[in-house]
Amino acid sequence: MRFDWTDLRLFLHACDGGSMTAAAQRAHLTLAAVSARLRALEQDAGVPLLRRHARGVVPTAAGEALARHARVVCHQLDALRRDIGAGAPPAPGQTILLANSSVSARPLHRVVGDVLARHAGARLVLRESGSEVTVHALHTGAADVGIVSDAAATEGLVVRELGADPLVLIAPAGHPLALSAALRFSDAFAHDWVAWREDGALHTHLAMQALRAGGALRIAVGVPTAAGVVDLVARGFGISVLPRALLDCTAPAAPLAVRELREPWALRRLLVCRRPDAANPVALELFDAFGAQWAGLDQPPCRATCAAAAPAAHPAS
Repeated sequence: MRFDWTDLRLFLHACDGGSMTAAAQRAHLTLAAVSARLRALEQDAGVPLLRRHARGVVPTAAGEALARHARVVCHQLDALRRDIGAGAPPAPGQTILLANSSVSARPLHRVVGDVLARHAGARLVLRESGSEVTVHALHTGAADVGIVSDAAATEGLVVRELGADPLVLIAPAGHPLALSAALRFSDAFAHDWVAWREDGALHTHLAMQALRAGGALRIAVGVPTAAGVVDLVARGFGISVLPRALLDCTAPAAPLAVRELREPWALRRLLVCRRPDAANPVALELFDAFGAQWAGLDQPPCRATCAAAAPAAHPAS
């Protein structure tokens, strides 16, 4: 499911107002336009999201799940706009670099420091951001450079591929899912789940994928760090999905099974993006530098340390 900001907000308006008419009034659109857009959203999701009745609409179970995560996505975008001046272009001399959670775990300071050293007085702000939000920020001029997964629609941007960043399923050793070499995401729906940051971009992305597959994540516990997820999974509290790169920064106390997911969206690749009309010299140089130097950043700096500390912690997939 690719996000359309207008459709998500219309859907929330319909849920909150209890009718298509209320959504149309809040969005200043015609009733026919709102109805058509929300039906298209349901078609994209592949499941009914609203139940129509004589007095209006109410969300289905799938619609309630979408509403929870749509609020997170919209909140993230609104927060980004507030942070940088309601969506206004960055201040002169300031460069905004947005990256997803997996990328933020890498030593980006190596490239950033080299570029800033050649631009005296330049200011740079690096923020974690979901890929869809990053693409939107680039299109609106609210960010200069973004590193995203190829699950986001990057049409209209200058894009360079960086490398693979797969999502993998992790399970305790001996768990039923640990016995399969490769799994479908839907195989996870029947099992307890350890969630990483339920208000975060990755969890929202996974919840949306579950919705599209006709299921939901059965959250047993949520924790704020990837290391906490790995530890709780290894101790048998549930399963989870994380970027493979983040596992190399953890050393669980118990053995952990790592399994590939068959879905194309899980076999994602990283892209560095910018607007085609970008004129900020720091942004242009960052874009080129990430493309040229990513081979040295494609693993977190703690990989060697973790491997030495726990050589058998992550069995091969």
